[in-house]
Amino acid sequence: MGVVSNIDFAGRTPLSVPMPTGTPAATGPAFTAHGRASWAILAVLTIVNLLNYVDRQIILPLIPSIQKSLRISDWQAGLLVTAFMVVHSVASVPLAVLADRWARKYVIAIGVTLWSVATSLGAVASGFLQLFFARAAVGIGEAAYAPAASAILAEEFPGRGRATAMGVFQLGMLIGGGVGFVVGGAIGARFGWRAAFLVAGLPGLAIALTTLLIPRRPRPVPAAPEHRPSWSELWRSPNFLLIVLGGTLVTFAIGGILAWAPTFIQRYHGFSPAGAGAVMGIGGVVAGLCGVATGAVLADLLSKRTTGSRPIIAGVGFLLGVPFNLGVVFLDARLPFLVCVLLTIYFFAFYTGPILAAVVDEIRPELHATAVGAYLLIIHLGGDALSPPLIGAVSDLVGLRHALLVPICAAIAGGVVLVVTGARRGRLVTGASSVLERRT
Repeated sequence: MGVVSNIDFAGRTPLSVPMPTGTPAATGPAFTAHGRASWAILAVLTIVNLLNYVDRQIILPLIPSIQKSLRISDWQAGLLVTAFMVVHSVASVPLAVLADRWARKYVIAIGVTLWSVATSLGAVASGFLQLFFARAAVGIGEAAYAPAASAILAEEFPGRGRATAMGVFQLGMLIGGGVGFVVGGAIGARFGWRAAFLVAGLPGLAIALTTLLIPRRPRPVPAAPEHRPSWSELWRSPNFLLIVLGGTLVTFAIGGILAWAPTFIQRYHGFSPAGAGAVMGIGGVVAGLCGVATGAVLADLLSKRTTGSRPIIAGVGFLLGVPFNLGVVFLDARLPFLVCVLLTIYFFAFYTGPILAAVVDEIRPELHATAVGAYLLIIHLGGDALSPPLIGAVSDLVGLRHALLVPICAAIAGGVVLVVTGARRGRLVTGASSVLERRT
């Protein structure tokens, strides 16, 4: 149970009614107006998210070139991804708590500046350890962003439009990831991997200034003492814990697949680094945009029937995408392989909007950034911080093709957990609403 205690910026009286967080009753008139300012904020944060994922993914198409240049193994290459994810995960919670207590736009601006400088420093690394620490520093900067940005959007877009807003925000992830693959592959092939880091990192110093234009909104009205949120509130929500479990499994899958996809395409299908980057980049953007739009719209439409629509749609996307992912791994013919790549990305992208909306649905507004930070900490430490080096180690033993079965199994398990979570949430909220109706 949560307490709806939120300010309507049009000047209406704040609401303070005990009810299950994120239920349809919490999406009444005081929650529905999304003005031009809200959409402008969403646009700025989406652009920054795009840059976020360019800098995050730029290393992936460059891994074969970096391996040759620095003479590192698949295991060490996987650790370069892990360096980012571990630091990103650990830093997410303290920076999320800071974002709930300080001006979120300043947290974002500092984070963007830090990750841009760190990405650029990767260009001057002369050995494995230097590049390892540079990528770790990128993780600190990017850890400041997602919790603060998600909390801003949760306040700007409460109610049934939240999954759509989060879906638009996560378009930055897909487009930025695609740009990172394409730019990394193309520039790396022509000018070398060091130049690619500079091209990705330097623009962020200018973009950081635009985040200072985000207006500061009034924070939610403080709850009564008996309802004030605390850190322990997160761990008392079974649905939040289930979403974290499902998110960890699917993040393990996605992180491992993305980390090794460019290398797999080059090794088993004969693509050049630029060609592999184009397959993952352009294909990822086109199929991913369609998948994000489909998942976000379906989640919000289905929310009229069940409050568990968001985790359900996220989970169904993974279960539908797994057969095509198996095709990616085992098909040798180029055309069927490429079709399976696109369909895998399309279905897996369903989760991008609904999953963050599902997280904040479970937690009251005063803890939105903290909840997202805790979610990111766990899913990354238990997910894509582990999967790249683990897959690399299995690849060293049995080959990359069979090693990629590990993340596929995780995707199946995560999809099942998310569907069960959505069904459980729908039943609980329906039951709570029935009790309230009988009492009135």
